[in-house]
Amino acid sequence: TFHEKATRVPLFFHASEKCRQKYSLDLTPAVIEHNVSLTDLLPTFVHMTVGDAWKEALPSYVDGRSLLASLTGSPLKCESTKDNIIYCEYTSEMIPGGWFMVKKDSLKLIYSDQPPLLFDLTKDPHEMVNLARHENYKEVLAEMLKLAQARWPDIKALTERILKSQRDRRMIHAAMLKG
Repeated sequence: TFHEKATRVPLFFHASEKCRQKYSLDLTPAVIEHNVSLTDLLPTFVHMTVGDAWKEALPSYVDGRSLLASLTGSPLKCESTKDNIIYCEYTSEMIPGGWFMVKKDSLKLIYSDQPPLLFDLTKDPHEMVNLARHENYKEVLAEMLKLAQARWPDIKALTERILKSQRDRRMIHAAMLKG
């Protein structure tokens, strides 16, 4: 599920005293209000390793940004709108294809081969009102769908691959149980 209680989970950092001193880490508990993702961990660790040249050290296909600023007591900066967008995929067993999420600021789109779901988490933190059907959110929905479609351009083909992979894994599992 992509409901906030499932996707908004705590992230804890711990560092030795030597590491804290080297990087001037302030690991005082804090809440980062911007959207962050596990994909931000690799850029953060690379930043700690190579310093300010971390962006050049990563291949262009690596998603994420460094969270090091927030670990040194500075606020996490969103240099552009792109910095406050996260993408998530759920393609596991027991779902008919794949579910995909785009979260931009407080807006959340859940995208699949089914009708889209759109929520404004500021106004509706429990995700009870699907704004995708509201006329006032027509432009917002179009913008969020554009982001999703840029990330996952062929949802039908992707869903077919996901379903085939699920069938293949079930077949292999059944064969392994028989020996």
